[in-house]
This record gives sequence, C-alpha cells and structure tokens, in this order.
Amino acid sequence: MHSGFHAQRNGDAVDPCEAEQAVKKYALAIDALGTVEPSSSDATSAVAAIARIQPQAIVMYASYKASAEFVRGMRAAQSYAQLSIVGATALAKELGNEVRGIGVSQIVPFPWNIGVPIVKEYQTVMKAETGKSECSFLTLESYLSARILVEGLRRAGRDLTREKLIPALETMHDVNFGGFRVSFSRTNHEASKFVELTVIGKDGQILR
Repeated sequence: MHSGFHAQRNGDAVDPCEAEQAVKKYALAIDALGTVEPSSSDATSAVAAIARIQPQAIVMYASYKASAEFVRGMRAAQSYAQLSIVGATALAKELGNEVRGIGVSQIVPFPWNIGVPIVKEYQTVMKAETGKSECSFLTLESYLSARILVEGLRRAGRDLTREKLIPALETMHDVNFGGFRVSFSRTNHEASKFVELTVIGKDGQILR
C-alpha cells in the first residue's frame, strides 16, 4: 500500500513524524511528502510529489483551501484522498461536488447527534444565542473548549493568574461534560483522545 502525507508548512518545516508513528503501528510507511507554503493554496508541487507514487491513501494536514486545491489536482491525476483533518464543512463548500467520498477525522462528537447530552446542550445554546440552528464540528469544538475553560476558571478561583489557571486545569481528571470526557494532568495537556471518522457524501452532507 502506497501512502502520501500532504501538509501546509508552519514556519520553516513540516514534521510528519506523528503520522509516521501512527502508520508504523500497522507496519505501513509514508512513501511521499508534499507541502504547501504558509498562507498559500498552490498545491502544484505537492500534487507532483505525491501523485508519482499512485497512492492508495493520503493524509492531509492543511487549510481547507490548500486541501481543496490538492484534491482537485490529485483527482486530475486519477488519485484520491482518503483521510483528512481539515474542516469538513468548509472543505465541502470549497470543493462542491468534487468533495464526495473524502474521509474526515473528527475530535468531537457528531454535532447533529442529540443523543449525546453535550451536543443537545450545544444546539440549544446555539439557537438561543444566535437564532440559528446551523451546526458544525468547528462550533461544537469551540463550545466544548469554552466549557472546559470556564470549568478551569471556576477551579482557579479569585485573583486569576496564569500560574493559578494551569494547575487548576490539571486537576480535571476524567471530567464528564455531557458524554464528552476530559482529562488533564501535569504531564498531559491533550484533554481528550476522542476520534471519530466521518465521510463527506452527496451534496456535502457529512456522514458517520
């Protein structure tokens, strides 16, 4: 199986080591690396670097515009993208009908699944505060981040300082935010290891 890694540079370099470590668990390797410069969506060189190996899977780590241009180029080269961590809604709007079939990893629950208490709460707040009922993974992630921060502020107490807030957040061990569990410690600032895969279907609809 041939795989490629498409990333947008952040500063002077792109480090695909985390992706490489992930695929090594399955006795696989990243066979080609294609990059896009910061604040650019020109994916020509990235397409050339990755298309030559005729990949069966591609991991993308770039803005939705850079990802969209990359997907267009790869499909013109008769290849396809299998996994992405870009914003699914923005990517769907940018690519239109070309987006169908792209897999997108998510780090928060499905924002239309009101069976998850935090999702139902988020939808209620969204409608009450904005008058709109448009949901997305991005706004749910933002809502969860705000809830976590507020809990950290509550634990930090009065006379807030950075030195008080960080240890306060680190006391949050397996805290349940309506079905979304969060854990911090002095050695772990990742909050959650939740991952779910979705696929963009017809008309940009996000499917589980």
